[in-house]
Amino acid sequence: MLNFLKSKNPIFFLTISGTVLICSIINHVLFINNSNTNWQALGELNIHKSFWYLLYAIVVFFSALKVNQIINKSIFFQRTNYLSGLIFLLLSVSSAPIHLSVLPCLSNLFVILALGNLLKIYRNRSCKTEIFNATCWLILSAIIYSANLFIIPLLWITLYYVRPFEWREYLMPIIAILFMGVYFITFYLLFPEHNMWLISLKDTYFVEISIKKITWWYWVVLLVSGVVISAKTVLISFSRSSNRYKKITWILISLLLCCVLQLILRLTTLNVNASFLYGILIPFSVLVSNTILSTKKPWIVSSYIVASIFGYFVVTYVI
Repeated sequence: MLNFLKSKNPIFFLTISGTVLICSIINHVLFINNSNTNWQALGELNIHKSFWYLLYAIVVFFSALKVNQIINKSIFFQRTNYLSGLIFLLLSVSSAPIHLSVLPCLSNLFVILALGNLLKIYRNRSCKTEIFNATCWLILSAIIYSANLFIIPLLWITLYYVRPFEWREYLMPIIAILFMGVYFITFYLLFPEHNMWLISLKDTYFVEISIKKITWWYWVVLLVSGVVISAKTVLISFSRSSNRYKKITWILISLLLCCVLQLILRLTTLNVNASFLYGILIPFSVLVSNTILSTKKPWIVSSYIVASIFGYFVVTYVI
């Protein structure tokens, strides 16, 4: 099983990704979407649902491609692979129904673009542009899906781990936030009747759409088990690698911790819906793919994958 997942052929990624997306849309149209389905993304927009299906497919697929591109351009992996993007896509599609996923998926794409900017930061050259761009992407992400406000501290955490202290760089996120604020405040003052983004900012956090307890526990066990299994491989690679690899690893782990904080605060508000998982899927996919590619005990990872697939079908279609 692991040899199949280690394929470096892009056709492998394109075929599986396309098939999964098509099947997920067909499943939603036939078995989930009905007159009572509340589409978060529609809001005040009078647009046919087929547009949202198309947007969902494009955003999820492009997000997976960007995960592959960003991680492959870093030195986190020794060779090109498409496993990180594939795992990310599979988890994104399976963690929440499409009508709850369009906005979180779009928001997640902006987080991925921000991560791409942060991984371009080096110790020995100025990074004001990268920090400014990453801040703008994260602000857009938080406007679309407000729970991603908890990811913004990643900007300063990255500076702390990667760069020597330079106060101008630490001020850059605040400058970017003020820059973005001018545009959105101006838009709201000029077009107060089109306040869709402010409505979305409120609704994507406070909407109450509960999921079954067994489904919640399935995702908790899946994520915790994956992190535990990946921890040893990451630690071994961390201890044997260059400073650049260590800094990239710290960025990914910091993103994971920010998303865990986001997850905990979401749960304490009692507004639990499946799309709250999306932020954590980015670092999780990279760490798990690293373990699959580097593990010395493939039977452990194979057992984890088989148990995850079996568990998903049980909690989704049986219980």
